[in-house]
Amino acid sequence: MRFYKNCLAAAALAALCISAHAAVDTISITSGQFTPIPQPNTVTFDSPIPYDIYYSSTELVQGTVPGVYVAPLYDTTKYLRTVDTPTTITFNGAGATYFGFYLGSSDVENTVTVYGSDGSVTTWNGQQLWELEGGTYQDSFYVNLWASSGTTFTAIVLSSDVTPMETDNHAYILAAVPEPETYAMLLGGLALMGVVARRRRR
Repeated sequence: MRFYKNCLAAAALAALCISAHAAVDTISITSGQFTPIPQPNTVTFDSPIPYDIYYSSTELVQGTVPGVYVAPLYDTTKYLRTVDTPTTITFNGAGATYFGFYLGSSDVENTVTVYGSDGSVTTWNGQQLWELEGGTYQDSFYVNLWASSGTTFTAIVLSSDVTPMETDNHAYILAAVPEPETYAMLLGGLALMGVVARRRRR
């Protein structure tokens, strides 16, 4: 039965991505508090946020306050609480090719919106995520997002209107920045094209 639910959820999610021409090529749910990706950039909220990622708001809390917020499973450290005011996450440079986060109890009101460099916008709510995981809204799990080929994530927006969204241990991989030699080759190619164009006009 659980396998059947996973198949239905995956099919629905795939249909959503295809119809939206999403920047997200792959989404996966893994167990544990941390990304399975080796050596990513990380934000644990227990130390200063790296310079190459920006958060529009950071309400950091720790532990559980009944009726106010609930810590993700086994998370005893500080984490990000998002409610009423969305948290917009942006990246330096050309954006990110991967983004992941540990999500606490996922409520229907919790949403994750991904903005792609190709202009695409894709949104998942909490129910879609826990159905993909094959569990319930009470579960905590790690959400992994990979960008489509040739596309990057320019912004990730976490939001929730009523029930707080609790996330921690964000991870990301920035898009590669072309080496100076690459720029030189590009400029050289453009200059050559200009010379050819001028000769043709003569």
